Formats: sequence, structure tokens, C-alpha cells
Amino acid sequence: MPELPEVQAVVDSLNELINQEIMAIEIRADVVMPSKTEFTNCIVGKNIKSITRRGKYIIIQLDDAYLVVHLRMTGKLYLSADNVTKKHTHVVIKTTNNFLIFEDTRRFGRLEILTDLTKIEKKLGFEPFDKKLDNDSMHQIINKNKNIKALLLDQSLIAGIGNIYADEILFKAKINPETTGKSLTLIDVSKILQSTREILDQAIKNKGTTIINFSYAGDQKGAFVKNLKVYKRAKLECFECSDVIATKKIAGRTTHFCPTCQTI
Repeated sequence: MPELPEVQAVVDSLNELINQEIMAIEIRADVVMPSKTEFTNCIVGKNIKSITRRGKYIIIQLDDAYLVVHLRMTGKLYLSADNVTKKHTHVVIKTTNNFLIFEDTRRFGRLEILTDLTKIEKKLGFEPFDKKLDNDSMHQIINKNKNIKALLLDQSLIAGIGNIYADEILFKAKINPETTGKSLTLIDVSKILQSTREILDQAIKNKGTTIINFSYAGDQKGAFVKNLKVYKRAKLECFECSDVIATKKIAGRTTHFCPTCQTI
């Protein structure tokens, strides 16, 4: 599933849509909310005011509503000069100068029209780069009897982190993914917060991570894969010690970590 850096790469690739008008829409599959008719009536003839990100959501602000896109596992949103007719193209939005294409192999992604963002905000916690998220507030929100891997994946606490970056963050912070949040000291938490921001910042600059499906701007791939230290490196030697990278099911996800480096 695309995480914060991948979603940001998509958002950045759509900037030229700002100030364009939505002229028409073609919906080829049941991936929109509310109904196809209501969805069409809500966006055709409207202007695109801004395109931003909140957590893993893409938010396209229109004149009087928001078009909210969640890519889920295999969704792609990109611009095209033509009306695309690929097998998995489900929505085509004609704007003043472009076609905005949504395709999704597995059809888990959704496009939804909202009059305000309350529904989204209720689900999401701090943005990782929010200045209000300091060491003390981070310490407070993860002070729970759950493992830190699960807490990093909890979108109601911190928005945008998924499996790839949770593993990379914990490796950089030298924290074992099974350590409970309530057992971490303020110093431990400060390391996690700093690692979170450094890893995500680097991943954003590299336009995310492409392992299998992710692409932006049509067919561009995320380059952060070359920076991965533990994710998808099971049984390979750790870059920082002689041990090998281990995997274990934690928080319902296959988790990658170094048993020697991540001892806390």
C-alpha cells in the first residue's frame, strides 16, 4: 500500500491540475462514492483549487467540496494527454488541459466526494512533520501496552506510516519492533520521532519506494528502494553488524529487523 512518501509523490505530480476545470467524467467501475450519478453531478463544472495530502489520502479541493482519493494497495492516479483505455482504468476525469486517470488492478482504491474533511480528520492522528508533535506528545500518545510496531502503524496516532517505513524507522532508532510503547523512555521516543522524520524526508525526496506496484506520473518509480536497510532484506547481512535480518509476524504484518542492532 502506498504510504506517506508515495502519496506525496502522487500529489506533487498533479500540481498542474490546480485552477483547471473538470469538464467531464467517465466512471467504468464501482469505485466511487456516493453513486456514479451523484459523484458526476458533484464534480463536473467545478474548479480544482488545491491538491494536498492528509496521511495516505489525496485531497483535491473543488469549489464547494472535496474529492478524496485513497489508493489502497494498487491504485494509481496520474495525468494523461489522452483518454486511457487500459484494462484496469476505472475513472477518467477530463479537465481543461488534461485527463486525470485512476486505475487499480485489485479495485480496493476509492474516490469519494465529501463536503468537509471531518470524516477524514476523525480517523487520523498527527502528521509526522507537525510541529505540535514533539517528544513529549509523542511519548504520551505511544504510552500504551502495545508493541511499537503496531503503534507506528496506527493511523489514529500518527498518520501516513505503513509497513515499509515502520520497519526502517525502528531500525534507524535501534528499537525492537516488539517493545511496548509504555516501556520506552523519553530518550527512546525522541530517537523514534527523529528517525521518523529523517526516513520520511529522505523517502519523499526519492519519490517513495517501488517494490512491486507503486508508480507516479504514469510510470515513474520511487527510488527509495536503494536506501532500504531492513525491509525486504530477510536473511541478508545487516549493513551495520554481522547478524542477518530477521522476519516475524508483528501487528499482523511481516516485520523486518536486526536482532543484534535493535535490542531496546
